[in-house]
Amino acid sequence: MRSMGRLNETLARAPGLVAGRVCFVAKLDTIVGGSPIPTRFALLCGWESGEARDEFLSDTPRLRPLLGAARESWAVSLETVRVVQGEWHGWQPSIEGVESLARDEPVMVMTYGLLRPRYLPAFTRDNVKAVRQAAVNPGLEMMIGLGDHPLARCTFSLWRSQGDLVRYAYGTGEHNPIQRRSLEAPWARNYFFARFRPLSSSGTWGGRDPLAELRKGTAAPVPA
Repeated sequence: MRSMGRLNETLARAPGLVAGRVCFVAKLDTIVGGSPIPTRFALLCGWESGEARDEFLSDTPRLRPLLGAARESWAVSLETVRVVQGEWHGWQPSIEGVESLARDEPVMVMTYGLLRPRYLPAFTRDNVKAVRQAAVNPGLEMMIGLGDHPLARCTFSLWRSQGDLVRYAYGTGEHNPIQRRSLEAPWARNYFFARFRPLSSSGTWGGRDPLAELRKGTAAPVPA
C-alpha cells in the first residue's frame, strides 16, 4: 500500500498507455456491500492499441515491480464493445469497427464513479441491494470492487453472456430502479460505464482461471 504511488509512476512510463492505475481490491458482499482485501491489488489499464497492451504484458522487467512479490496473479485482455457513459482518467476507448457482442457471448463490465460524500448512505444502501441480486444470479461468474481513490466506487464483473447481463441490469429486480435513480441524482461524478469482450486470460484467481473455465463450460461462480 505504501508503494502504490511509486508503482503508478512506474506504470505511467509504459509505452502506449493512455490511462492506468494500481487499485485497491474489495470483496463485494451482501451485508455491507464491500470490504477491502488488504492482500490483493489490481492493475487497470487503458491502451492505445492491443499491440501496446500485449507488449506490456510480455515485458517481464516492466512487470516485476508490480508482480514480483505476488503469490498469484490473473490477467485478462479486453476489447471495448460499448461505452455507455463517460471516460476513465481521460481514456474513452474507440469502438469503431468493433463487432457487437452476440447475446450468448461472455462479457466483462466496468462501472466507475467518484462518490459525492453526502450520497454515501444512499449509495451504500442501494449497493447492498444490487450485490444481493447479483450474488444469486446464475449468469454472474465473478465480480470485484476496485478503488483508485478513497471516494471511487468501481466494479468489474464477468458474465456468462450478454443476455444474462442485460436481464440483470434492466430486468425485474433491484438493479434496474437503482441504476435509474443513479442517473437522476448526482450521487457521483466522473462516471465511466463500459462493456468489454474478453479476449484472453492467463494465470489464476483463487487458484482458477474463471474465463478459461467459462469457455470450457465448466465454470462455477468464483468468490471475490
